[in-house]
Amino acid sequence: MSHEKNAILAELHKVSLKTFATEKKQRVITLQATDTIEKAVKVLGDNKILGAPVVGKDGKVIDIIDMSHIVGHICRASPTPYSLARDELGSLKIAGRAIALVTLQHMLDQTDGRDPLVEVFDDQTLATVAELLGKGLHRTVIFSKETKQPVAIVSQSDICRWLAVHLNGAKFEKVAKRTLKDYGFAAGDGLVTITEKQNVLYALNLLEKNKVGAVAVVDAQGHLTGNFSASDLRGLYQENFPGLLREIGEYLDEFSPKSRSPRAILATSTLLEAVQEISQSKLHRLWIIDDFKPIGVITLTDVMKIISA
Repeated sequence: MSHEKNAILAELHKVSLKTFATEKKQRVITLQATDTIEKAVKVLGDNKILGAPVVGKDGKVIDIIDMSHIVGHICRASPTPYSLARDELGSLKIAGRAIALVTLQHMLDQTDGRDPLVEVFDDQTLATVAELLGKGLHRTVIFSKETKQPVAIVSQSDICRWLAVHLNGAKFEKVAKRTLKDYGFAAGDGLVTITEKQNVLYALNLLEKNKVGAVAVVDAQGHLTGNFSASDLRGLYQENFPGLLREIGEYLDEFSPKSRSPRAILATSTLLEAVQEISQSKLHRLWIIDDFKPIGVITLTDVMKIISA
């Protein structure tokens, strides 16, 4: 099977990043290092993106941030359960200012180095990006070799869309037709669940502690009823900060109703079926269910690891 994976990378080597960036016709949205976190969340939400390059005072890209960085900052700035019990409203107001009004530069200074900026130039190929994304990066900035300016963002979703079209070829059959159970995705690795009655702050701490992009929301019977991810923070602004104590189910109903209709798949489904569903539905993961209960998850990162291993 390894030579089939190499064949996938060989196909990706035929796709130049300059051509890919041109065909993508993407305007690169950037943030300033002096922008506040509140502004960053709004810009990402308005443009329906999860990450963007950060530009320093000299006009050069200094890093790339995404919603996972913001989750980490919220968890660091938020009050502990003890301080909440002592002064719930006051603690939330103080933390709200810390979360919303801090600059991106300050936040980046406090990060743990996740999703670092890796310079990739448009004279390279899509295989270069796929290998980087297979190591855990969610997206990377493509720079012009001539101007050194960013010309595109290539994400795991972009590679997945390419796979959805090309993975159906006969030469990739052994990779594409293996089931999710065969790959081990139904064993529960990476699966984190939360009940509808637990609060948003608890959910964020689960994301940060487990280094996952989303948690499965379940009802009292353990049935899948929702999906809470970093992107759901788009509904959380300074004036809504007390919403961190709201129940997950209630919060999603108001701010992210689409997350109340999570997409799921069976363990007997193939990798190709999963990739096509993720691509067509513009998802970042699929929950693997049995009797409507989550038993595993396959993410874009998992797909990148398979093709680049």
